[in-house]
Amino acid sequence: MSRVYKYQSQQPLFAHTWSCREDRPMRMAVCSCDDENRNFVELVKLRKSSQALMRLDTMAHQFPVTKVQFMPSLNTQNEDLLITSSDCLRIYKIVPDNNSERMTASGFLRSDKRRPSPVTSFDWSPLALNIVASASFDTLISIWDLNKEVLDIQFAGHERAVNDLCFSPHDANVFVTCSTDGCLRLFDRRHMEYSNQLYETTGPLLRCGFNKIDSNFIGFVESDKQELGVLDIRNTASPIFLKRHTKAINGFAWSPSQQNIILSCAEDGNCFVWDIQKTGQPKPTMGYDCREAAASCQWSGLNKEWCSVVHGQVLEILHI
Repeated sequence: MSRVYKYQSQQPLFAHTWSCREDRPMRMAVCSCDDENRNFVELVKLRKSSQALMRLDTMAHQFPVTKVQFMPSLNTQNEDLLITSSDCLRIYKIVPDNNSERMTASGFLRSDKRRPSPVTSFDWSPLALNIVASASFDTLISIWDLNKEVLDIQFAGHERAVNDLCFSPHDANVFVTCSTDGCLRLFDRRHMEYSNQLYETTGPLLRCGFNKIDSNFIGFVESDKQELGVLDIRNTASPIFLKRHTKAINGFAWSPSQQNIILSCAEDGNCFVWDIQKTGQPKPTMGYDCREAAASCQWSGLNKEWCSVVHGQVLEILHI
C-alpha cells in the first residue's frame, strides 16, 4: 500500500462507507458498535491541506450500527443522504455548514410492529434510488419506497435470521440474500412468489455481495470460516474458495473497476487483495496487516484506487 491514513475514534468501530457524490471526494461515514455505551455516526474526510482524516460532524445513535450507506449516486443534483441500520433504518440529510458539513435527522423506515426485530443489514439500489431493501433477525426481508417512506413489500425470505443482502448492479429488481439457515438465495421483485437457491451449507452465512461489474459473480462468507467464497450463478455447483486467512473472515468488498479483484479482511488482522481469474488456487496479490482483528472493509466507488478497513477504534484508508 503506497499511502495509508488513520482516523482514531474513542469507541469500537464497525460499519463504514464511502461517499459516491462527485462533489464530495474522499468523504466517509463511520459508526461505532458498542453494546455498553451510546453510539454515534461520524462524517470524516481526507483533507488535502493537512493530509489527515478529519471529522466533519458527529451524531448520537442509540444502538450499534450494523450498516451505513450514502446514496449510491454520482449525481450532485440529488439530495445528500445517508442511511444507517440498527433497530430500524434511519435517514440523515447532509447539508453544508460554513467550511464543513452537518448531518440532520430526516426520517426513518420502521415496521409497524410494536417491537420490531433488529435490522441486520440493508442495501440501496444504485439503479432505483427510491428503493431500499432491509434484512432482519426475524427472517423478514423488507422492500421500502424511500420517496414515500413506506413499506412496499415484506416477506419471510429464509427460515432463520437474514444476515445480509445486496442489489444487483445491473437490475434494480434482483437482489441476493444470505442467512443463518446456511442458504444463499436470489430474488426478483417481479416474481416474489419464489426464489432461486444458489448455494447451501451447514453453517450460517454472514455476508454476500454482487461483483460490481459482472453480476454473474457473488461473494459470500460463512460464519467462523477462514475462506472467502465466490460463486458464478451460471455454474452454482462449483464455487471457488479463497484460502489464506488464518482466522475467520469478517468482510469483503469487490473492486469497482476490475471485475476479477476482491478485497477481504479477517480476525487475523490481515486484508488481502485477490485476483479470482488467476489459474489454479488463487493467492493474494497484495496484503496489509492491521495488527489486530479487522472488523470490516470497503472499496470506494468514486476514488477507485482507495479502500478502507476498520479495526478496534481505528479507521484506515489505503491507497492501492
